[in-house]
Amino acid sequence: MKRSTIRRNSKLTICSVFFSLVSVLFIVKIENCTNQRMSSREATAISALRALYNAESEYYQKSSPNCYTSILACLGSGNGAGSIPFIDNYLSAGVKAAYTFKINCKNSNDMSCCSQWFGIAKPIKYGWEENLHFSCRDKGGKTIRSYYIDESGIIRGSDIGGAIGTNFMPKIYSQKKSNAVVK
Repeated sequence: MKRSTIRRNSKLTICSVFFSLVSVLFIVKIENCTNQRMSSREATAISALRALYNAESEYYQKSSPNCYTSILACLGSGNGAGSIPFIDNYLSAGVKAAYTFKINCKNSNDMSCCSQWFGIAKPIKYGWEENLHFSCRDKGGKTIRSYYIDESGIIRGSDIGGAIGTNFMPKIYSQKKSNAVVK
């Protein structure tokens, strides 16, 4: 074999190894960014459910007669409990951090005044992030866990295929104890 052919083959080998290494690092970075975005959105959903719990508790204390509401807009405006907003505009509109939020009465047809309530956070798009980005900035991607909370303050969550959360899911956070439960 000629010396120039050997030199050219070794350069090609070095280039191949370099591009393979860069490709592997790129894939690892994308996977880490995707996991970071999903974790961030899920943490925001849990935080929003905690805010709903606090808002419902305040609403109950300030309403007359004392009752919970199943209308997010009432928690956002304070209508029926002193007209002081208890949650932000995004949450009162029912959409925040790639999740939809709803609250309902457990035992009453009267949506504005009930003695028990529950709230859910459901992914807008179920599944793993499919878009490939060079940065870890959130571009409104997908999530996998659904959540449930009620007047007890216990947040439950699980991957249930994007379905609506229920009180049968595993407990992940207890509002009253103010400490996270190991997942």
